[in-house]
Amino acid sequence: MLAKCHFRFLLLIIIFFPATDGLADSAAPRVPSQMDFAGMKLKITDAARSDIQQQVDALRASDRYFRLRLDLVLLYFPIIERVMKEENLPDDIKYLVIQESGLVSDAVSSSNAVGFWMFKEPAGREVGLRIDKYVDERLNIVSSTRGACKYIKRHNFFFNNWVYSVIAHNTGKTGAEKHVNKSNFGADKMTIDKDTHWYFKTFLAHMIAFQDELGGRPSSGLELREYTKGADKPLDKISKELKADEALVFQYNKWLKRGPVPSEKEYSVIIPVQKGEKVDLIAKNEQKQTPASSPSGDSEEIVAPEESGILIQEKYPDLKKTIDSRIASFIVEINGIPAIIATKSDDLKTLAAKSGVEVAKLEKFNDLRPNQALEEGQVYYLKNKHWRSNIYYHTVRQGETLWEVSQEYGIKLNQLARKNRMFTIDKPEVGRVLWLRQRRPSSVDVEIKDNSEDYLPAIVKSEP
Repeated sequence: MLAKCHFRFLLLIIIFFPATDGLADSAAPRVPSQMDFAGMKLKITDAARSDIQQQVDALRASDRYFRLRLDLVLLYFPIIERVMKEENLPDDIKYLVIQESGLVSDAVSSSNAVGFWMFKEPAGREVGLRIDKYVDERLNIVSSTRGACKYIKRHNFFFNNWVYSVIAHNTGKTGAEKHVNKSNFGADKMTIDKDTHWYFKTFLAHMIAFQDELGGRPSSGLELREYTKGADKPLDKISKELKADEALVFQYNKWLKRGPVPSEKEYSVIIPVQKGEKVDLIAKNEQKQTPASSPSGDSEEIVAPEESGILIQEKYPDLKKTIDSRIASFIVEINGIPAIIATKSDDLKTLAAKSGVEVAKLEKFNDLRPNQALEEGQVYYLKNKHWRSNIYYHTVRQGETLWEVSQEYGIKLNQLARKNRMFTIDKPEVGRVLWLRQRRPSSVDVEIKDNSEDYLPAIVKSEP
């Protein structure tokens, strides 16, 4: 997926920024025999240390070049660190973006990988990035970092080893499998030797070269802030509204290729400002408006029984039986499978008692994780879910998970993920069209609807 030109890149550094310019080789950090990485203890053999040290020396050969690159690191890392924390990715993996693009937003590799994290178009779309003539989210530091987190976590789902997951960022899962030792799956200790894939040794070189230089500010004095209320506005209008430098706003938002900021989802417009400069930005984590409280101060929403039944009917489009929501717990049929709807007081034991199905089987039938709490109003199946639905497609709603969709249509979670070329841990993007009956062909791009309004595709009338 990603560029394989890092050694050539290092060679160019040595040619154009010789060691006599600024730092001498002796000033470069020394590669240790042991180091921590993403919660793992790495032992580095002498042969591997020699390979890594050569690359560290090359990265630090020119003080002028290194400071230019460090300025970009100091500028972008606060955003990258925040996104990675939100995505539960180990913080150490942030150094990979330096290796990939040098934090040049519109970098392009010889293999046509683009942007901060060097995604090719198919891989970028697979992790939810919009790539067309109007927008290329590979060039958006927030979107592309979130996409990279998804991509790396997918690999870690298979390898349970962050070293192998980093390698897979370059080679893909299939390529990485040639360089893994299954005895290291789930390991918290690992040896890096001369046979370790070059890509990870290059990653360690970047980590060692830059990790002790963080904490300062870029020489430009700039800070990057995020503006998320730019829907339907062109960049020049946003610049004027915020009284920001228009040229800089365009420079840091090359992801918007033409037209105004789209409105089908929230985009982060990057606003560069001088340290201490006051810019009237709307806070990213703006507090959501809460419903008006009742005169008594009790804000709990009360739903009439007949309204509750209608809501459940709308939520489960393949529901076969009439629901009487006044009954505490009741059996319904979805996708031809009997299911029970949980009440506020239910847990697995009470559902097992009401349905006559063992707790262990309820967990299996419903793809439940250990200790997963039940949700009031959610259906829980009393037999195995099917491999496919009688409905062809589903458009993802705000906050919806793959598990919730699998419950809505009575389809096995792993089969739903497989049909959409995803993993069960993936978070589907709002507006994404999920395939429920057939597997999306690899030649068909992921579809993101312009709006997230729900719709009901045609129901299959008869089996082929």
